[in-house]
Amino acid sequence: MEKASSCIAVFTKYSDAGEAVEMLVGAGIASGRISLLGKNTQEGKVAAEGTSALDDDLRQLGVQEENLHCYKCLISGGAYLVVVSGDYQEVDWVCGFLEQQGRAEVSVHFNAP
Repeated sequence: MEKASSCIAVFTKYSDAGEAVEMLVGAGIASGRISLLGKNTQEGKVAAEGTSALDDDLRQLGVQEENLHCYKCLISGGAYLVVVSGDYQEVDWVCGFLEQQGRAEVSVHFNAP
């Protein structure tokens, strides 16, 4: 996983998460920068090597240590994460776009350049 910043949106329904991915691709976000994660779902580059790689991948995307456990608990509890990686401007735009949709809790994680 390449070091980048990220926007992570937490959805309660797979259909809402999938629709968000489609909207992001339709808005011009490269599909290679988008991952969809759930208890039995892994689409994209984040955790492509299994859930054991999730912590390392999220660290590379600017997620602080104290938040890693929270994201794993959300997934275990049935939530779906849409993770978009990119530079500051890209992830800032993506977070704003997803917040406007109103179907997810959205967090931005920045890595220092």
